[in-house]
Amino acid sequence: MLFRSYEDGLRLRREGQYKDSFMTLLNCRQLIKGTEKMAETITTSDMYCEMGRANERCGKYAEAETFYEKQKHLMEVLMVPPTDASFGRYYNNVGWLQFRQSKYSEALETLEKARNINEAVSIDNFDVAQTYHNIGTVNLFQGDYDSAITHFKGAAHIKLTVLGK
Repeated sequence: MLFRSYEDGLRLRREGQYKDSFMTLLNCRQLIKGTEKMAETITTSDMYCEMGRANERCGKYAEAETFYEKQKHLMEVLMVPPTDASFGRYYNNVGWLQFRQSKYSEALETLEKARNINEAVSIDNFDVAQTYHNIGTVNLFQGDYDSAITHFKGAAHIKLTVLGK
């Protein structure tokens, strides 16, 4: 039941039904709270991430930031190493949130943290490609077209490498 609810929340997010996704993930969080043996887990951390993403896509930036901070706090409590890929995804999400709030300098700084972690894990993966793409988008909005093109090309190269085409 719990896993299915979580998967439903992710599916709804992929389909662009962000409010329904948020409500489903919130319900899933309540199910976790209701079980005695399941305390705060990585799954809970992932749900905070998804709830943050759903809120960000609905334009509820303060709520998104709250869920991302809960995610980070829980990863620290669970002693997830700061070089783990989950921290790379966290910083990528927060950097994108900052971009959406027009905080371009902060976004670049945060996305660089994501890039450093993601590249340390593996240079040829979608997390690195997504971070390159996000950095390129911030560069584009700042008018730094050469850097934007470089990052977009890097993202495309990684995606093609991973896909084997």
